[in-house]
Amino acid sequence: MAQVDDLIRGSLNGSRMPSADISRYVNRAFVAGWTLNVGFSDAVDRRLNVLVDGSFPYALPRIAFSEVPEKLTWPHVEIDGVLCVVPDETAISPERPCSVTKYLLGAACDLIERSIAGLNQEDFRIEFLSYWNIATQNHGDGFTSLLRPTGPSREVFVWRQGRLQVVGEDESSLRQWMSRRFGSSVGTDTRVDRGVLVWLPEPPLPADYPKSGSDVLALARNSSSDTLDLLSQIVASVPPKIDVFLGAPTHNGTCFAAVTTFRPVQRGRRTRSLVDAGFRPGHVPAKILLPRYLSGRSSVARKRVQRADHGWVHGRDQDDHQKILKNRSIVVLGCGSLGGSVARLLARCGVGRLLLVDPQDLDWANVGRHTLGAQAVGKNKASALAGELEEVYPHLVAVAWKSEHFGPSTTNLVEEMATYDLIVSTTGNWTAECFLNDVQRDLPECSPVVYGWLEPHASAAHAVYIPQGEACLRCGLQDHGRPQLEVTDWPDNRANYQEPACGAVFSPYGPVELAWANALVAESAIDALIGEISAPIHRIWVGMQKRIVSAGGRWSQLWIDTIGDPGNGGFRLERPWGRLPNCPVCTRAAAAA
Repeated sequence: MAQVDDLIRGSLNGSRMPSADISRYVNRAFVAGWTLNVGFSDAVDRRLNVLVDGSFPYALPRIAFSEVPEKLTWPHVEIDGVLCVVPDETAISPERPCSVTKYLLGAACDLIERSIAGLNQEDFRIEFLSYWNIATQNHGDGFTSLLRPTGPSREVFVWRQGRLQVVGEDESSLRQWMSRRFGSSVGTDTRVDRGVLVWLPEPPLPADYPKSGSDVLALARNSSSDTLDLLSQIVASVPPKIDVFLGAPTHNGTCFAAVTTFRPVQRGRRTRSLVDAGFRPGHVPAKILLPRYLSGRSSVARKRVQRADHGWVHGRDQDDHQKILKNRSIVVLGCGSLGGSVARLLARCGVGRLLLVDPQDLDWANVGRHTLGAQAVGKNKASALAGELEEVYPHLVAVAWKSEHFGPSTTNLVEEMATYDLIVSTTGNWTAECFLNDVQRDLPECSPVVYGWLEPHASAAHAVYIPQGEACLRCGLQDHGRPQLEVTDWPDNRANYQEPACGAVFSPYGPVELAWANALVAESAIDALIGEISAPIHRIWVGMQKRIVSAGGRWSQLWIDTIGDPGNGGFRLERPWGRLPNCPVCTRAAAAA
């Protein structure tokens, strides 16, 4: 800090700021500051403050106006006069505090010069949300939006409970989202109000932010004639207020804002509506009613809108794959330690519709490595996970579940699975997967399948993608379900451990080892949905040799002879999943055809 003090007070002819001046930057935690005068091209000398907090020189110094310009005059000026010169996450060199300070001062002066020349007004549109939020009157009284981030202008609906306000496309989707998010405490008799989304070709500049109802009407006229019709329909009932939402595209995604417009009244000894003045209540002609309601005497409240729709939650409008994933569906067979985590990842990735299938309840022994916790012990894994995913991701189209053993007796389930785009099988059960393989061979309408499994101790993980009409699962597995090619070998019965109970055998591994498998299987499923893979493929995660040896295992000699020595391990590879010439399933299917 001493070096910066010498720079500003010496080379730049500045001075230290008094503590009282520093303290006016509330919630900033600045501990020191300096002031210097800078001349600009408009022949005005401006005082700039250089401010640092307790993390300096590791954190950026901030540059601010000493005399704060009028709000929203120039872009990149926060409400307390601090300039947004570079992103907050910008990495700097703590060993060169003077160079950093000089660079930021230069960048701040360039920003001010561009503002003086009016060269960065478009930034108000590009970063609309920041400036609209500065212009809102009540930061806590905003909306959560489930709206589709696209036009055209249309009627929308607003659900309210206390200070919570949610806007959606229709009443049913609103109530579904609310019940998923907040459970049965949401009343079905809650009032849902009508509103209007005004879709604009671009966000308005601050000078055009609505200050009255007539400004809202002007924005609506710039949208489309349909917008005026929608507003007229809602105004016809002369409600005490109307919520109007503004939507527009930007270079970085769609932005939304809200304006609540209040019915104009004349206050005095008796409050009187100005809308129906000169007419009997309810008989104001439509062409007169709208401009009266949205007039210069109609007060407005600008409000923030936080998006909670699919495109924003999954990638903030920057992930083009979401246009596909939102409308895709997956069946997850087996919701154990692997399948449960994969299902959660698929939901987080934005897959719009899931069907979870598992017959088992969660036990205490599962909690350490299952995506569900103690609150789900004693509950069916598929049911508990489906409920949790709907609550955490209420925007998903559907998360259904079934508590069934998948097999020949589940005819209805087999038929339902055919309506999904992909099947992910992580049952770890050869009986179920052998049956699924037969179903895929025998039924042309069966969906592609991603099979996922672990080797003992989660020492390796496998994901195999098999589309319809290609090589089948049995092409790479022996008669009893063991893979033809395994990465590891486990002598002396070290593959599984025994609980102190009859037949209670388990493979010991924890959530860290499992994480590699989760990613491998989930990524394979996503790649299948978006078309990144189309032919049968086998992906393998090879664990670390050190951990495998310590658990009593070793590299498989067949793997070494076929693929090569894995060395220290810790890598991923993929290879084709080829058709086995004498595969009994493929041979039978070919004969039947």
